[in-house]
Amino acid sequence: MTMAGRVHAGLAIVVLVALAAACSILVAPGRTTASSPQSDSRLTKSVRFERGGWIYVHLEGTPSQVGFQHGYLLATEIADAVNAYKLDSTHRTRRDWNFFRETSRKVLWPHIEEEYRQELQGITDGVRARGVQLDLDDIVALNGALEIPDYYVPWLDKREHAQNAPKLSSPGNCSAFAATGSYTKDHGIGSAHNNWTS
Repeated sequence: MTMAGRVHAGLAIVVLVALAAACSILVAPGRTTASSPQSDSRLTKSVRFERGGWIYVHLEGTPSQVGFQHGYLLATEIADAVNAYKLDSTHRTRRDWNFFRETSRKVLWPHIEEEYRQELQGITDGVRARGVQLDLDDIVALNGALEIPDYYVPWLDKREHAQNAPKLSSPGNCSAFAATGSYTKDHGIGSAHNNWTS
């Protein structure tokens, strides 16, 4: 498998797999947005609330519905994350945002399975329903926030013998686990993730 192939597989497996099924997602503290009106049937089983400085969302349905709920309920936070990612990644790599959008469309998208494509399109539809002007390329690029600047760009710079390229390297500093059944005290699900990145 080529480096680009590993990047694609990493995106599909690591970043998007958590979005695949109906689930509850815990996200880092963020700004409050208004609760969703239940006028759109895609939002019927979704919930957003805050407790102790954390934002909780419950998402349920088809991949497209789960994506829509995700995008709609977290539109403000997603817009903020895209803006932060744009600033950091374009500065570090010395490549403009169009490079990231094009990479998401031409390098990542062709290797994303249909289920995840539906979910990513749903996220895009959800943020747009809240008035956030992002498109599918922006959302896919955000989901490649680790892969594109930390793995793909250094590989591409080396391949292209880029003159005056910034010194970038793969950080390799995250780990995670999930346990259930006899591996947990109450036989429930437990998981943890540590992330020491910029």
